[in-house]
Amino acid sequence: MKTKLNSTTVSQIKTAVLNFGPQHPASHGVLRLVLQINGELIQKIDPHIGFLHRGSERLAESQNFSNGVVFTDRLDYTSVLTQTHAYCQAVESLIQNNTQTTANDLFRIMFDELARMLNHLLAISTHSLDVGSMAPLFWAFEDRERIMELVEYVSGARMHAALYAPAVDASTTLTASFFFKLLTFLKTCHKSYTEMFISLFNNRVWRLRLSGIGVLKKNDAILFGATGLFLRSSGCSLDLRAGVGYSSYSTLSFRIYTGVFGDSYDRFLIRSRELFESIHILAQITFRFLLVSNKSTALFLANSCLFINNGTEHKTKMEGLISRFKVASDFIEVSAGVSYKYVEAGKGEFGVMLVSNGSAKPHRLYLRSPAFNNLQLLPLIGAGCYFADLVTLVGSLDLVFGEVDR
Repeated sequence: MKTKLNSTTVSQIKTAVLNFGPQHPASHGVLRLVLQINGELIQKIDPHIGFLHRGSERLAESQNFSNGVVFTDRLDYTSVLTQTHAYCQAVESLIQNNTQTTANDLFRIMFDELARMLNHLLAISTHSLDVGSMAPLFWAFEDRERIMELVEYVSGARMHAALYAPAVDASTTLTASFFFKLLTFLKTCHKSYTEMFISLFNNRVWRLRLSGIGVLKKNDAILFGATGLFLRSSGCSLDLRAGVGYSSYSTLSFRIYTGVFGDSYDRFLIRSRELFESIHILAQITFRFLLVSNKSTALFLANSCLFINNGTEHKTKMEGLISRFKVASDFIEVSAGVSYKYVEAGKGEFGVMLVSNGSAKPHRLYLRSPAFNNLQLLPLIGAGCYFADLVTLVGSLDLVFGEVDR
């Protein structure tokens, strides 16, 4: 029996429930948002995840400690090396008499910063594409290609590089040709980043679409466990590289940028500025490697065959390649205990908690992914926004569901 709607009944209908995703292109194909809207205003957002779950943590527990890097390498596929760095630190903290060289710390920091640049370039360019500006995409992907060529030059792989391994010093794989390519890249990328930033900074539509959208207050950011530039946009100057420190970041000079309004536009500004800070960090590390080289700087830049690290015995290229293949089959002896290590990834704090019972495999592995925690803020900062601003808001979160729904 059909019910006839009169004018009084229609006036009582105030809200509607709408599904945004997972089929929507801006929802990454695996994010479903159940929206409660009143006209064009969003009253409530309920994020639903679970379309991509692969059980990476449980799969890593079935492999030895060396092979665990394969799973951390495939979580956030736009910034793979920072996650592997956290896993390596967690394993190495359980190894007795483990000695990590300063050169290996600098090596990991160098590629962490390259991974951060990969992350921010993709976040800014795809976000601008969602809003309607296509030009930054060309600058960003051209430089992403150059960075992946640098990673490929050292590891042989472009995205899933597997450069780091627990208790393995990989700094001996660096050659003079690599540093020459890196310095050439640092010289040219500054200009392209400036042009990309100016094109968006002077874009009136971009500024209006982001300003005042997704405002996050400092107390709410701390209460919900936000990290990274999402936390810094609210005015909290917490950067794990400088705050509590890890690796050799304490010996490097860099600035921490914070926001004023805590909106999407502040997060864009911080991402852009961190690109230039990564260039500054990479330049410091490069010249530090040149200074500690046993050979003179002139001979080093003349494309010497191998990089010699602090007088340690160098390996030929074939011997180095064979030693890298042996890493996967080695069984690392670790002591029983619990370890939690973290890094400042492009999206925030990425942590790895390892529980070892003394065997060759992890007893338990737990991951703390920054995008998952930041996603929990979406109902808070999205309520009260217009439906048209939802795509802008999701793009500002910089979500990659390989690490959210792991």
